[in-house]
Amino acid sequence: MKLELNWVGKEYVKNFNYNAIQYNIDEDIEHNNLPDNCNSENLMFIGDNLKVLKYLQNNFKNKIKMIYIDPPYNTRTDKIYNDNFILTIDDIKLYCNVSDKEAKKILRNIDIYTKTHSAWLNFMYLRLMLAKDLLKDDGVIFISIDDKEQANLKLLCDEIFGKENFVTQLVWSTKKSAQGLHTKNLVISNHEYILIYAKNIKAFKFLGINREDKTFSNPDNDKRGLWKRQYLQRFGHNFPIRTLIDPETNISYYFETPYTQEKLDQWLKENKIIFPKNGRGYPIKKEFLNEYKYRQQVVTYLGLFSSKVATQKLYKIFNNLKIFRSPKPIDLIKFLIKITTQDNDIILDFFVGSGTTGHAIIETNIEDKSNRKFILCQIDEEIKDENIKKEFKTIADICIERLKRVSSNYKKDIFIYNKDLGFKIFKIN
Repeated sequence: MKLELNWVGKEYVKNFNYNAIQYNIDEDIEHNNLPDNCNSENLMFIGDNLKVLKYLQNNFKNKIKMIYIDPPYNTRTDKIYNDNFILTIDDIKLYCNVSDKEAKKILRNIDIYTKTHSAWLNFMYLRLMLAKDLLKDDGVIFISIDDKEQANLKLLCDEIFGKENFVTQLVWSTKKSAQGLHTKNLVISNHEYILIYAKNIKAFKFLGINREDKTFSNPDNDKRGLWKRQYLQRFGHNFPIRTLIDPETNISYYFETPYTQEKLDQWLKENKIIFPKNGRGYPIKKEFLNEYKYRQQVVTYLGLFSSKVATQKLYKIFNNLKIFRSPKPIDLIKFLIKITTQDNDIILDFFVGSGTTGHAIIETNIEDKSNRKFILCQIDEEIKDENIKKEFKTIADICIERLKRVSSNYKKDIFIYNKDLGFKIFKIN
């Protein structure tokens, strides 16, 4: 017995002929010939990301280390771009190979949930299939999502990437508390998810998190350097009871601990044990920063990355123009980049929106003196908000302008001017 996700149009998209995708590439010659851009390896594509993903197969198949995407959530709430997926009569005619009359009949018998989820799944399936082929063997994809399509996306990715290649699901908070209007059921969502799949789970692993000096100190000027306290006792776990004797006071301390007596005695000889001054409490161990062989592991709950703060930062870049609602927090994307990629790795985002991923890569490269490359794609969809439209006609225009402003700001610093802060622009018709 085989368990799988089914929806209207699945067989059609599974057998879709990618070779039938037609496109023409136009280069923004004026922009690309500028001194900062002519030798840049960063790429920005304007157009349908399905065509872009097909085009990238020519030169980037099996070469992308990391993909991050923030696709439409299918919530029908966003006023900036299309986030409303629903099956139409033309869709049914195409997927089911039926007449107009039969398509209307089929559509009448499908509930609204099937119409909207099927349309979104068809949209995502084609793009994720092509994205998978672009990943390196040790590559990984991060997909942001919320409760509306999380369950469907998980099953979809299980089918495309393989259940065995599921790495984990991260959760992050978008705001501290239940801010906003009262809801019907008195529940406000303040979190989102990031699904993570490897191309090959046997080849992939995170780099881990750098240990920060600020969690360590050296109050006694120990020659071995920075250290922090490690508590040895673990009460309530039925660990063996061990003994440590303070050589200065001859006071004995008894406590439950997972560590062997031999290990405790060794640490005592190495002068790594600190005893309570007043005889009350329990001994602790000095944990030296230079003794850690590995970076910190990633935990699945990432904590707070405020959407409100992210929006305010974006507004500031555009001189307080309310340019794009609820962009992803740049620190969240930088975190994913740092735990996954290294110098010269290529990062792809084919739902780039306001350009947060490109911005994050630029800043991360400067911070750790690396040279990651980005490939970004955004459809040249017209902005619906009339006030924003006075300044920028499409979402792609917002992204390009953001990258220009961020790069221009860093170019003022002579010490980082040799970084690749440019990018080339291509339009897919």
